[in-house]
Parts: sequence; C-alpha cells; structure tokens
Amino acid sequence: LEAVALAPNATQLFNATVSGAGNKAVTWTVQGGDEPGSFTGSSGLYTAPALSGVFTVVATSDLDDHRVGTATVTVTGPVTVTVTPAQVNLLPGGTQTFTATVEGAASTTVEWSGVGTNSGTIESDTGVYTAPPTAGNYTVKATNRSNGVTEGTAKVTVSQVGLSIAPDTVTLDQGASQLFQPSVTGTTNPSITW
Repeated sequence: LEAVALAPNATQLFNATVSGAGNKAVTWTVQGGDEPGSFTGSSGLYTAPALSGVFTVVATSDLDDHRVGTATVTVTGPVTVTVTPAQVNLLPGGTQTFTATVEGAASTTVEWSGVGTNSGTIESDTGVYTAPPTAGNYTVKATNRSNGVTEGTAKVTVSQVGLSIAPDTVTLDQGASQLFQPSVTGTTNPSITW
C-alpha cells in the first residue's frame, strides 16, 4: 500500500517486500505530528491516532537502513468545533471573549469571523468580539484551520437598553408616599440607581 485512508483509532496491516537481501525483516515507524499513531511489534499492524491528519509510515530494512519504503496514511474523522458561550446578550459596542474547542482534528486552532454585514468585529487570535452599534441578531463563527471547513457558531443579540417607570405621572399630598416600578429592557442586568 502506498496510500491509505483510515478512521481515527482504526488499524491497518502493512506489508514490506525487501528484494536483493537475505534478511527480509524491517522496522516499522510512523512520522508526522505529535501523535502519529503506532505499530504493534514488528508485524506491520498500524493503529491510527485519535486525531485527524496526514502521516507517513516508514519501513526500514534491518539489514541496510538505507533501504526504506514509505506509505501515506490520511486519518479523517468527525471534527467538531464548539464555541463558548453559545449565546450572549450585549449592548451596542459591548465586548465578549469567545473560546473554541476543537475535537477530532490535528490542529486545534481556529479562524474567527463575524457573519453578516456590519455584524461587529472579532480579533482572530484572542476571540474578543466587539458588538456593532446597531441592535440586532448576529453570529460569531470559528472555523477549524486544519481543514478550513468545520465550524462552530455562537449567537449574539445586541439590544439597546430601555428604561421606563410606572406610574409616569402622579399627584401626591404633602408627606404621602408612592411606589414606583422600573422596567429595564435590553440587558441581563436590570438593576438601577434611584
């Protein structure tokens, strides 16, 4: 086999043919990434890593280490990107730091972006999002850099803060009291100062 595609943690038996030498034994190794998978003894039985990636299987002759054969292993599996928090409410111009968790990929880095016109800005390295000045519903997206396809999203609701007081007009006798009820909208923090 010169090339093979495997699922994460799958196994594949490789065979090496050594010609022109009495000793046909080889030593199996695999290269590429921090966790390229492993071989079981000298049998050529390869176990793929848990993460996706492209790796190189190497068979080296025990008689002559200059005799080398290689095969390419492409490990592909379900890649997921999860953005935290998944949903936030912000004021216009407010900020929120998002984090992305990547599973099943050789690279855990992501590219951040905002979806939509005038949807705010996000720093590609830190995940710090700044809401736009206009109220509305927006989406923050993190795309896995290893395949450029898999993405995770978070929803952002940008709201103007509204405050009303009831009753809005009252006539009181001297020394009388009145309870006013505030109503705060557009924020998760309803506290006010009288």
